[in-house]
Amino acid sequence: MRTGLLVVIAILVAPLATLPGTGGRAFAARAQGVERNGQDRHRFENPRVNGQVVDRCLNSGANCEQPAADNFCRQNGYAGAVYFRLEYTHPTLVVADNKVCNDKACQGFTAITCANEREFDEPRIDGRAVDRCLNMGQNCDQPAADNFCRLNGYAHATSYRYANIRPTLVAGDDKVCDEGYCQGFTAVTCEGRGERAAKSEAGRRFVEPRINGKMVDRCLNWGENCEQPAADNFCREKGFSAATAFEFANMRPTLVAGDDKVCNEDYCQGFTTITCR
Repeated sequence: MRTGLLVVIAILVAPLATLPGTGGRAFAARAQGVERNGQDRHRFENPRVNGQVVDRCLNSGANCEQPAADNFCRQNGYAGAVYFRLEYTHPTLVVADNKVCNDKACQGFTAITCANEREFDEPRIDGRAVDRCLNMGQNCDQPAADNFCRLNGYAHATSYRYANIRPTLVAGDDKVCDEGYCQGFTAVTCEGRGERAAKSEAGRRFVEPRINGKMVDRCLNWGENCEQPAADNFCREKGFSAATAFEFANMRPTLVAGDDKVCNEDYCQGFTTITCR
């Protein structure tokens, strides 16, 4: 009996002790859920884009790990990543910027499991628990769960659970609920085949886009890097690669995001819509 127990322990421990990698260090991560065996998923060993190792970050120093793994899966016709593993290695391809990282600090994926179904435990948007209502007191449960799934590249939600939680993000209004009656999702299961998920990749249109509750100025820095750079920055903050369209108008106050300053004069202009992909 003792011998059999030791064998079982050795089998369970061995995969973590033998992660491959030339950099001498490897990391594994599960995507807010459990990697489960099943159909409609594929494990990519040593994933490549254009023959190059995929960097752990989608952009240089930003949108790392989950966003980069999700992007790889969507390029291969799946809705998102449910598991990934990475290590120090170089060179790697920073896909969204089409740049190469070629020093000892670079990290790339050694495995990515892609799927068209994913269970999110304690789902978050911008680091906040997701309210069960998409708008304040309206469009609750299924609409809010569907919206969360679409934001993550899936077609819709197949199941969800919620409980009394505070604070929560009312995603459709970009407002926070911080009262005793607030309820948020504790789990959401998303589903969507590659074809349907690809349609969501066309982008998401943000109306009255905000960062930390403030309207976004059309310039990333004070009087500089206006329009496209500022819109791209907003999209990256939201986990997308870039902006494909935007509109702006005179408004005040606005947040000059790159400088973390507020513009509160008559000449200030902020985005009224931004479409991200």
